[in-house]
Amino acid sequence: MPALLPRDIADSIPFSTEHLSDIITMFAPASLTMTREIRWTMETCEHPRTLPGQKAGCATSLESLAELPASLLGRSNVRAFSAVDLPMDDPGKPALRGRYKVTAARKLSGSSSEVVTCHDLTFPYAVYYCHTSSPTAAYMVTLASVE
Repeated sequence: MPALLPRDIADSIPFSTEHLSDIITMFAPASLTMTREIRWTMETCEHPRTLPGQKAGCATSLESLAELPASLLGRSNVRAFSAVDLPMDDPGKPALRGRYKVTAARKLSGSSSEVVTCHDLTFPYAVYYCHTSSPTAAYMVTLASVE
């Protein structure tokens, strides 16, 4: 995963399609595919495609990732959850493919709650696209690999 930058560093790097050529020069992507992904990420962040009633935005720094969900929800009392305990194939390497079974589940929020979900986007440093979704129920699940 690319590094999640502190705000002062992230803010010093241009982040708009208007500055695409500067960004490409700065990071020198290895391929045309990566260049396209960088453009797609910036366009997604500049013009989020949301469903009716949804709000969205992008976080380009550690601080903005902490602040954006609260801003999208319009309140400061939010709880954050992450999928940091993904099943592992090798030490430190998440098992991204395979079959799993749910061995435990616990509801984290009610069905009328509004939830913000953040997804990582392809970029030379960590960028997250966050969007609201309501009504939504969030669950914490424990997965076990199916051999």
